Amino acid sequence: MIDRADPADAAAIAPRIDLADWWADPAWRAALAVPLGMTALAWPGLGTVYQRRRFGLAQLELAPLGLYAPVSVSQRASGRAPDSAPASAPLEDFIDRAPRRAARVTLNLDPLDPCRDALAARAAAAGWQVLPRSTHLLALDGAPEALRRGYHATKRAQVRRAPALPCRVECVRGPGRLDDYWPLYEAAAARWGRAGPPYPRALFEALLASPAVELWLMHVAGRPACGAVVFVGRRAALYWQGAARIDEHTRGTFPMLRLMDALIASLAARGVPWLNLGASEGLPSVARFKEELGARAVAYPTLRRESVAWRALAALAGLRGLRGLTGLGTLRRAARPGAEAPGTPAPG
Repeated sequence: MIDRADPADAAAIAPRIDLADWWADPAWRAALAVPLGMTALAWPGLGTVYQRRRFGLAQLELAPLGLYAPVSVSQRASGRAPDSAPASAPLEDFIDRAPRRAARVTLNLDPLDPCRDALAARAAAAGWQVLPRSTHLLALDGAPEALRRGYHATKRAQVRRAPALPCRVECVRGPGRLDDYWPLYEAAAARWGRAGPPYPRALFEALLASPAVELWLMHVAGRPACGAVVFVGRRAALYWQGAARIDEHTRGTFPMLRLMDALIASLAARGVPWLNLGASEGLPSVARFKEELGARAVAYPTLRRESVAWRALAALAGLRGLRGLTGLGTLRRAARPGAEAPGTPAPG
């Protein structure tokens, strides 16, 4: 028996929060910056940007962790007067002014932003790199059974099949249940060939302090089998990260599929129109899983601007094998014969 959230109560699981509103709470904003090793800075119209230093130079990110820039909304939707600034004005201002504030600037334009192409063209004309990216979007315009009809036939059969073991899926808000997810994340990092999780536990605690971030967990026979961290807003939800325990005990119960099915049903019941399932570059089996849930690949750009000084120092660091340098003094010392490379790479 699968115990999933009752769609009638789904609105109580999490409030409908704009993705842009993640950056509107100064306390949460600052708390998120700490485990990232960054500084949160206010930026007019955008709430915040994040800064760190490398090679002794400033680096700005509008939305770290692979998140997206706030979406440009229409004047009618935003309630602005017809003669007010264009919806994309804050992002245009960032594109115009950020390169004067930092040696390296990056931002991901949201694939659902109606001004995405115009912003990319503006950035390209101003000397930014426009890097093509791809994600998978799933439209949530229907009842759960209607959405399941968009699944591949095999996935429909698997999700409707009674599991051999008791399964229970739940949505958790706040960091109180992170102990259930963390072993899954550590085990996944080991399978990826990493010495430890890519992100520190403190980052997850900071993320889950926001009411816009949910932790979804699937339990099989009373043990956590898989989980996912999901950002939820009015315009879209973002599947940010997931991890699973892979063993014979859980394989035949399709825990991640059942978790995704429950997540899709809950989001649709709350009126969230889109689920962004994230990028899958170099992971064909992951991309296929998303497409078998009915998602489609959608392109979006990453904008990057680097100064001449940044590119020169980064090239020198690459030649010397000195990834993660933190200052010019370190670079100069390392460039001398016999010097050793620093031991800790920079995050990201």
